[in-house]
Amino acid sequence: MIKMTMKLVAMIILVCAITLSATSAFACGEHTVFIYKVTKVDNGEYWGTGVYDDSSVYFTQEFIKQGEMINVNDVVVAYFEPENVVDGLVMVEKVEVVGIDVSND
Repeated sequence: MIKMTMKLVAMIILVCAITLSATSAFACGEHTVFIYKVTKVDNGEYWGTGVYDDSSVYFTQEFIKQGEMINVNDVVVAYFEPENVVDGLVMVEKVEVVGIDVSND
């Protein structure tokens, strides 16, 4: 059930993507969405880098979708308020995305 939900979320993101901007953000419904690879986890704090660009993200456990465990090298989707993609983080969830190369360089 969880894998099906993650695949559905990934598909929705791809379907909802209106345009890939210079910052690699997708507009999806009420949120602006960025896709990151988690690079560091430390005591409820998480850091990541953009899958499609050189952007970065920092978030804490409180923003992670309830019940999910996120580890280094996981791919996550970060949902932001469209008017505030700097400080307007709404939620982060782990996804399995097919076709994205997130291997270690």
